[in-house]
Amino acid sequence: MTLAAVAVLVVGSAATLAVVQPWDDDPSSDRDTTAEPRDSAPSDQGEQSTEPEPVPSEPEVSATPTPPGASGPVTADLNGDGYGDAAAVIGSGDIIDRVVLSSTGTSFKVGREPAAAFDDRTWADFDGDGALDEISWSYQLGGGLTITSEDMDFRELNLRLRLDERQPFVTLKPGDFDGDGAVDLVAYGVEHPGTVSVWVIRNDDGRFSAPEEWMRVPSTTYALTTVLPADFTGDGLTDLAVRVPMDGTRQRRDPVRFGFSFLLSTGSAFIPGPLERPTAFADDAEAVVGDFTGDGTPRVLLIGAGRRGIEVTGLRHDGERLVLDRRIAARGDGDGEIVDAVVSDVDGDRDDDVVYTTYAGRGREYGGFRVLSLGRPSVDPRDVWAPTPRCRARACSFYFQNSY
Repeated sequence: MTLAAVAVLVVGSAATLAVVQPWDDDPSSDRDTTAEPRDSAPSDQGEQSTEPEPVPSEPEVSATPTPPGASGPVTADLNGDGYGDAAAVIGSGDIIDRVVLSSTGTSFKVGREPAAAFDDRTWADFDGDGALDEISWSYQLGGGLTITSEDMDFRELNLRLRLDERQPFVTLKPGDFDGDGAVDLVAYGVEHPGTVSVWVIRNDDGRFSAPEEWMRVPSTTYALTTVLPADFTGDGLTDLAVRVPMDGTRQRRDPVRFGFSFLLSTGSAFIPGPLERPTAFADDAEAVVGDFTGDGTPRVLLIGAGRRGIEVTGLRHDGERLVLDRRIAARGDGDGEIVDAVVSDVDGDRDDDVVYTTYAGRGREYGGFRVLSLGRPSVDPRDVWAPTPRCRARACSFYFQNSY
């Protein structure tokens, strides 16, 4: 059986996340470790035909808006036209579609095609040629991680990793964690119940080496953990912002309270800062990281439903912790729960934006693909770049690739 998750071989000793209470709980105690990593929402479209919809033709390539002298690919520019794009998966059971959003700078052209299964992908300039390379991965029960790429010198790499079979999920994200100038991969998943392991898979001349365990995060599960990579300190080493439960996973009947910890990369391990709760908004908001102001400083954005519509809160790095950035705040009059969000520079101006979609009609349908830019004074709920495709099943899961 093949599952969309990554397994990783542990090399050497790992640092255990040293944090303030309550992270000193015994990770071997009983916890709920079976939570699914993706949510489902019912559709108000009724039972849909299972016949696949026609796939739109490839969009015309627009003139590149990339500023003169800018270096490196535009964030999430999947087709190389200078505008950031996005990709999503929507479906349920055997009815699964992959949706590609190609930006024109002011809207998305939507392509959709049936997919064989839920899959996982990420993008970065792994080979240093100035263009984004795509990799995908899958995990086989028993300890096999397969990394696949059509853009790299290899077509398929098979690595060994044994995950907890009750949580056989893994996520890969890019970053230069050892500071050698090549983009590596960070992976996180559950090797032992009650603990999330964090591995680094180094980029060695365009091929990925055996995973090395750099960190263990206690008292959490895969589904309750968010890992956001960025060079927060500006030293050329990619660090991590990690969101996990403040109180472990024991109080199953109570709402989960989340906090953040900053993990500093040394080039061979992560040094953890304290687990703190800078805002209660962290409990329900989607979390993304990027350079949203174009000043080269990465920030964590929390975007979700507030008391007065969609709200946005920012976090910045400060020493050993992540704190509120009171300069980053926005809200709109729209309502609806955020389904998922992903970072993309959709207008190619080198300021990262956020692409997101919401539940509408009390969670019975999706509210279109929307864009958040910090260059605007507020979140405009009417700013729909493209309608969300109809769910072809009675209930669907939805997530952006390269987001969780």
